[in-house]
Amino acid sequence: MRGPNVKIMTKMNSLVGRKIRVVLANGRNYTGKLEGFDIQSFNLLLVNAEDSQGNVFPSVIINGNMISEIIETEKKLFDPKEFRDLVIKKLGLREYDVTVIEEAGTVVIMRKITVSEKGVEGSGPLLNSVYAIYNEYMKKKQES
Repeated sequence: MRGPNVKIMTKMNSLVGRKIRVVLANGRNYTGKLEGFDIQSFNLLLVNAEDSQGNVFPSVIINGNMISEIIETEKKLFDPKEFRDLVIKKLGLREYDVTVIEEAGTVVIMRKITVSEKGVEGSGPLLNSVYAIYNEYMKKKQES
């Protein structure tokens, strides 16, 4: 038996912390924030979940065998490739100085600064400039 499909696992990892809708084989559905999932059983943990009857639950564990569909309901604001291009343009960097790690949804600048939807981390003389670009970028994304 083959292991889990890498693209599916990458996508599932990107959904952790985001709002999703899970449709079950019996037609019921839950909407909530994906807190985590088990790779082997595909059981899901949703928090602040609401079922199709309007009942609200602090948390729900959904049996992976019952899942028919998983639907992403929340659009990601941060696009690593788009942000990489913006940083290169605004800071005049060379393309090889800025790396996108798609599976992690991050951009690494000069091997010292890491940027993701969660923010900017790192050190070096470019940190403040990258932070300013990030704030401007996220503000524009939230407005659109």
